[in-house]
Amino acid sequence: NSSSSSSNGQTVDGSDNNGSGASLTVLLFSVFSSLFLPDGYPHSVSDDYSNYQVWDTLQAFSSSIMGTLATHAVLKGTGVGDATASVTAATLTHLMRNFTGMVGGIWFAWFSGSTMDGKAKQYRLVADVLNDLAMLIELISPLFPGIFFATVCIASLCRAIVGIAGGATRATLVRHQAKKNNMADVSAKDSSQETLVNLVALVVSALITPYAASSLQLTWVLFIVLMGLHLYCNFRAVRSLRMTSFNSYRLRSFMKEFHSKASELSTNTSTNTSTPEVCLGFASINMSEPLFPVGNTDVLVGPKLRDCDVEIVSTALEHNSDRKVAVVFDGVNETARVYFEKSHTQRDVLYGAIAAHTALQDMSFVRNGVKKNSVLINEEHFKAADALMVYLREQTGVCTTCSFA
Repeated sequence: NSSSSSSNGQTVDGSDNNGSGASLTVLLFSVFSSLFLPDGYPHSVSDDYSNYQVWDTLQAFSSSIMGTLATHAVLKGTGVGDATASVTAATLTHLMRNFTGMVGGIWFAWFSGSTMDGKAKQYRLVADVLNDLAMLIELISPLFPGIFFATVCIASLCRAIVGIAGGATRATLVRHQAKKNNMADVSAKDSSQETLVNLVALVVSALITPYAASSLQLTWVLFIVLMGLHLYCNFRAVRSLRMTSFNSYRLRSFMKEFHSKASELSTNTSTNTSTPEVCLGFASINMSEPLFPVGNTDVLVGPKLRDCDVEIVSTALEHNSDRKVAVVFDGVNETARVYFEKSHTQRDVLYGAIAAHTALQDMSFVRNGVKKNSVLINEEHFKAADALMVYLREQTGVCTTCSFA
């Protein structure tokens, strides 16, 4: 026996068992990567890709099993297994569920479609909360047969909103994750990952459904535990994102942090520069971003032109045609409104928003205009915005793209 093997894992023919195991591991990882990870991973995706996908996978797994429990409840409510149930009634219920969902989806896309680019994180989390709400409604629907029709229609409406919000925000997140002009690959591999998760969840669901069907108490315990896991994983997934483009929340945090650090440096050094070399990263800015849509009305980007602003904005755009931006301060409401020419670019949007925030940080300007409806911001504020745009482009290396809505 001692001649056939040795303590270091080598066989008599000189092969290495440990080496074979390592080679198999490398081969399996290579196959897994080619099937489920974007080509060139991890260099072809954003730094937050792995962390986000782990939490997203866990939430998808729990959501899939919750969906099985909810589907079982809906089928029970429509009369499956009940000899007295009407096929016609079940068919009409199914049709009305679909009708409600379709109409609700069209309405939600009209109502919120233009705001989801700038609030991808917020709508992504809202979509998953509504998804849990829809499944909860479906789960309780058989308990109230008198209002079963209404409950499943409400659940269908929630699911339609989930589909619109989830799909729209997913496009924004894929654009953020794809770093090598590989949006299609990132999106396709994300779909493959989701399919794999659903396959595993399908097997688990098949194992637990018979037990859950025989015990209402077990069904509710499983659902509540899975819902808690689902919400927690979604929160962690969205919080792990490090978006490198500006929206209204991130720009506000950036401007506050920039002016705060700039003030500290100006008081601690004798040299005063227009763009002090402060080290600002998007990690802290993303961490401070609220994860549910909240009011953010101190800077209004691209609002409808008010009657009192028409003349002053027209004059400003005429005299500053190279900027394509006019920023009006409303001293009564303490807000800044940013208007643009029709030929404006995304850079002009960011530039105007930065100029507006710069004006709001100038307390002497705010106090002087506090009694007036419409006051153009000063040239100094635009010059400060010019310097800050250069700083963003040359020193921080962040993406000077934005989406405000």
